[in-house]
Amino acid sequence: MEKKKGLFAFCMRVVLLLIILFGIDRLVGATILELKNVGLQRNPESMSLKTSYTVEKVTADVVVVGSSKASHHYIPEILARHLGMTAYNCGRDGCFFLYQNCIVNMLLDRYKPKMILWDIQPGSFTGRNLAEEYQNFRYFTPYYHSCHWAKSYIDSESQKMPLRMLSEMYGYNSKLPSFIVPLIFNRSSTMKGYFPLESTGYEYPVKKREKPNATGEVSKEYLRLLDETLKRCHKEGVDIRLFISPVYSVKNTLTQKAERKISRIAAGNHVHCSDFCSSPVFMRDSTLFKDASHLNDKGARVYTEQVLKELVSE
Repeated sequence: MEKKKGLFAFCMRVVLLLIILFGIDRLVGATILELKNVGLQRNPESMSLKTSYTVEKVTADVVVVGSSKASHHYIPEILARHLGMTAYNCGRDGCFFLYQNCIVNMLLDRYKPKMILWDIQPGSFTGRNLAEEYQNFRYFTPYYHSCHWAKSYIDSESQKMPLRMLSEMYGYNSKLPSFIVPLIFNRSSTMKGYFPLESTGYEYPVKKREKPNATGEVSKEYLRLLDETLKRCHKEGVDIRLFISPVYSVKNTLTQKAERKISRIAAGNHVHCSDFCSSPVFMRDSTLFKDASHLNDKGARVYTEQVLKELVSE
């Protein structure tokens, strides 16, 4: 009898401990989520909250989607002035195709922009950025339980993710700093999402040669997702355009293959795809670049004007 009582008492302590841990987990999650909400009120355009601001607040007529090439290459002020529409740059550094595809669909769930300019990177379709792809799911953890797109993206990282995401603390374990920063620095850190790169020109004006890719194939899954998203935009009457930004480098054969496949999918969906990757305007002048992969502010102004010519020429 004593052993049974001892076992029962032990089990009750374990149950009580689990209840306490569950309560702490939920309390921590709710606290961090409230920090995000307060940050969006006080400093909505903080770089740290760019994903949340894009998903929850952006209502611009024209939105730019992409990674660092988007955030540093497209100037909303110029787009808005020439198009007569509001514009916002939703690009986020280091965030590649899966992140971008999720952003486009989450925007469409909330409202219908008149135009989406998607700066797409063919290199991310070759597995080159695979590790970075899944580092970025943390930006969507606040929406895991409420948004199909966020859940699908996060779950695709591992079969264990649905179990791990039962914990609020796991979902937010890397988000606390990004939610605190906007509360401390109460000012915007971008210009309608655009972040200029200052430099007097690319220091090494020799084209960088892209390394061969180890996978040897273009991702069929990424191509499928792109096709589905472009079809959704067409169905919902959203004018989406694909752009490939200039780079001061020579692409490997697999990236070039990805470019061709992306262009075919765009054409199949009647979507305009503009490839500025090796545009003579930029290849003749290395002073327009911050480095081999990014334009500086001077180059971004030239490039945004080139984008506008593409938009108004149709």
